Amino acid sequence: MAQIFDNNHVKTSEAVREALFEGRTAVYYDHKLIGLEKYLMALFGQSLSAESVIRITGGFSITLKNHTDIPIELSKTVGNDPEMEFFSEITIPAGATRNIAVHLDDAEKRDFIELKLMVDNFLIGPGKGMPVSMIFQPD
Repeated sequence: MAQIFDNNHVKTSEAVREALFEGRTAVYYDHKLIGLEKYLMALFGQSLSAESVIRITGGFSITLKNHTDIPIELSKTVGNDPEMEFFSEITIPAGATRNIAVHLDDAEKRDFIELKLMVDNFLIGPGKGMPVSMIFQPD
Protein backbone atom coordinates (compact mmCIF):
# COMPACT_ATOMS: atom_id res chain seq x y z
CA MET A 1 0.00 0.00 0.00
CA ALA A 2 1.20 3.53 -0.71
CA GLN A 3 -0.10 6.85 0.57
CA ILE A 4 0.32 9.83 -1.76
CA PHE A 5 0.59 13.34 -0.35
CA ASP A 6 -0.87 15.69 -2.93
CA ASN A 7 -2.57 19.03 -2.30
CA ASN A 8 -4.51 18.85 -5.56
CA HIS A 9 -6.42 15.69 -4.52
CA VAL A 10 -6.23 14.53 -8.17
CA LYS A 11 -4.93 10.99 -8.48
CA THR A 12 -4.22 10.74 -12.19
CA SER A 13 -1.47 8.39 -13.27
CA GLU A 14 0.73 11.43 -13.96
CA ALA A 15 0.09 12.83 -10.45
CA VAL A 16 0.96 9.45 -8.93
CA ARG A 17 4.15 9.20 -11.00
CA GLU A 18 5.13 12.76 -10.03
CA ALA A 19 4.49 12.06 -6.32
CA LEU A 20 6.64 8.92 -6.47
CA PHE A 21 9.56 10.72 -8.08
CA GLU A 22 9.28 13.73 -5.72
CA GLY A 23 9.14 11.58 -2.58
CA ARG A 24 5.60 12.59 -1.61
CA THR A 25 4.66 9.04 -0.74
CA ALA A 26 4.68 6.73 2.25
CA VAL A 27 4.79 3.00 1.65
CA TYR A 28 3.41 0.39 4.03
CA TYR A 29 5.21 -2.95 3.93
CA ASP A 30 5.79 -5.68 6.52
CA HIS A 31 4.20 -3.65 9.38
CA LYS A 32 6.39 -0.63 8.56
CA LEU A 33 5.63 2.80 7.10
CA ILE A 34 8.49 4.10 4.97
CA GLY A 35 8.78 7.68 3.76
CA LEU A 36 10.06 11.19 4.35
CA GLU A 37 10.03 12.33 7.97
CA LYS A 38 7.72 15.30 7.37
CA TYR A 39 5.02 13.03 5.92
CA LEU A 40 5.44 10.28 8.50
CA MET A 41 5.37 12.86 11.30
CA ALA A 42 2.03 14.14 9.99
CA LEU A 43 0.68 10.57 9.92
CA PHE A 44 2.01 9.86 13.41
CA GLY A 45 0.36 13.01 14.77
CA GLN A 46 -3.01 11.66 13.62
CA SER A 47 -2.27 8.07 14.64
CA LEU A 48 -1.49 8.17 18.35
CA SER A 49 -3.12 10.22 21.09
CA ALA A 50 -3.23 10.34 24.88
CA GLU A 51 -6.72 9.50 26.08
CA SER A 52 -5.79 10.30 29.66
CA VAL A 53 -2.83 11.47 31.72
CA ILE A 54 -3.29 10.92 35.44
CA ARG A 55 -0.90 11.91 38.18
CA ILE A 56 -0.48 8.97 40.55
CA THR A 57 1.70 8.43 43.61
CA GLY A 58 5.25 8.29 42.31
CA GLY A 59 4.52 9.18 38.71
CA PHE A 60 1.97 9.32 35.92
CA SER A 61 -0.39 6.85 34.29
CA ILE A 62 -0.90 7.53 30.58
CA THR A 63 -3.43 5.84 28.30
CA LEU A 64 -2.33 5.90 24.65
CA LYS A 65 -4.76 5.22 21.80
CA ASN A 66 -3.67 3.95 18.37
CA HIS A 67 -6.21 5.23 15.82
CA THR A 68 -4.73 3.30 12.89
CA ASP A 69 -5.03 -0.14 11.34
CA ILE A 70 -1.34 -0.86 11.94
CA PRO A 71 0.59 -1.42 15.16
CA ILE A 72 2.80 1.37 16.46
CA GLU A 73 6.15 0.29 17.89
CA LEU A 74 7.80 2.71 20.33
CA SER A 75 11.11 2.55 22.16
CA LYS A 76 12.88 4.81 24.63
CA THR A 77 15.72 6.95 23.21
CA VAL A 78 18.54 8.94 24.76
CA GLY A 79 17.91 12.39 26.20
CA ASN A 80 15.07 11.54 28.58
CA ASP A 81 15.06 12.90 32.11
CA PRO A 82 17.19 10.39 34.04
CA GLU A 83 14.75 10.63 36.97
CA MET A 84 11.97 9.08 34.83
CA GLU A 85 11.51 5.36 34.53
CA PHE A 86 9.27 3.98 31.81
CA PHE A 87 9.12 1.23 29.20
CA SER A 88 12.10 0.32 27.02
CA GLU A 89 9.85 -0.87 24.19
CA ILE A 90 6.11 -1.11 23.68
CA THR A 91 3.81 -2.03 20.81
CA ILE A 92 0.37 -0.47 20.66
CA PRO A 93 -1.74 -2.77 18.49
CA ALA A 94 -3.94 -1.45 15.71
CA GLY A 95 -7.04 0.26 17.08
CA ALA A 96 -6.04 -0.50 20.67
CA THR A 97 -5.19 1.42 23.82
CA ARG A 98 -2.27 0.79 26.15
CA ASN A 99 -1.65 2.10 29.63
CA ILE A 100 1.90 3.11 30.42
CA ALA A 101 3.39 4.06 33.74
CA VAL A 102 6.05 6.74 34.11
CA HIS A 103 7.72 6.52 37.49
CA LEU A 104 9.05 9.79 38.88
CA ASP A 105 9.76 10.71 42.50
CA ASP A 106 8.79 14.38 42.13
CA ALA A 107 5.69 13.88 39.96
CA GLU A 108 3.60 16.20 42.13
CA LYS A 109 5.94 19.09 41.23
CA ARG A 110 5.67 18.55 37.46
CA ASP A 111 3.17 20.34 35.27
CA PHE A 112 4.07 18.09 32.36
CA ILE A 113 6.47 15.36 31.31
CA GLU A 114 8.25 14.83 28.01
CA LEU A 115 9.10 11.42 26.61
CA LYS A 116 11.69 11.13 23.85
CA LEU A 117 10.85 8.08 21.77
CA MET A 118 11.66 6.28 18.56
CA VAL A 119 8.80 5.07 16.36
CA ASP A 120 10.56 1.92 15.27
CA ASN A 121 8.17 0.98 12.47
CA PHE A 122 7.99 4.46 10.87
CA LEU A 123 11.19 4.40 8.82
CA ILE A 124 12.74 7.66 7.59
CA GLY A 125 15.83 5.95 6.18
CA PRO A 126 17.18 2.44 5.76
CA GLY A 127 16.69 0.81 9.15
CA LYS A 128 16.19 4.23 10.80
CA GLY A 129 13.10 4.79 12.94
CA MET A 130 11.51 8.20 13.38
CA PRO A 131 12.36 10.16 16.56
CA VAL A 132 9.47 11.89 18.31
CA SER A 133 8.99 13.88 21.47
CA MET A 134 5.66 13.54 23.25
CA ILE A 135 4.58 15.97 25.96
CA PHE A 136 1.94 14.92 28.47
CA GLN A 137 0.05 17.11 30.95
CA PRO A 138 -2.06 15.55 33.68
CA ASP A 139 -5.85 15.84 33.34
